[in-house]
Amino acid sequence: MSIFELMLKCCLLFFLGGAAWIDYQKKELPLIFIAVGFGLGLLLRILSGTAHPLEILPGFLPGILCLLIAKLSKEAIGYGDAFMLIAIGTFCLITELLFLLLCGFLIAGTVSILLLVLKKRNKKEEIPLIPFLLSGYVFTLPFF
Repeated sequence: MSIFELMLKCCLLFFLGGAAWIDYQKKELPLIFIAVGFGLGLLLRILSGTAHPLEILPGFLPGILCLLIAKLSKEAIGYGDAFMLIAIGTFCLITELLFLLLCGFLIAGTVSILLLVLKKRNKKEEIPLIPFLLSGYVFTLPFF
């Protein structure tokens, strides 16, 4: 693993950590925070030599799909979460991102079911997604 790949992983970890904290506290993500993360990911990918469009553009697809879902579902998933996925796509390859998403959604689903069963939340209450994406990323770190 090169120094730039290690920097990408560390920066993504801190970026997701900060975003998770903000999302948990405020239930929204400032667009400037997401834009800075996007730019940082892109810069590090350029410096690492892995900034070929065929390597970066597929990483935007999950975020773009979530933007479409947000629009069609009247924000069942928030626009901030979708833009955050696009920013995460600058840091990692599509395979890493999909595995991160799978793990994050599985953890979010499990926690949501537990909260419903324990009657700590009802079906209408929103839960912040980014902390679960952070958990998914931490879980996937040893595999990539």
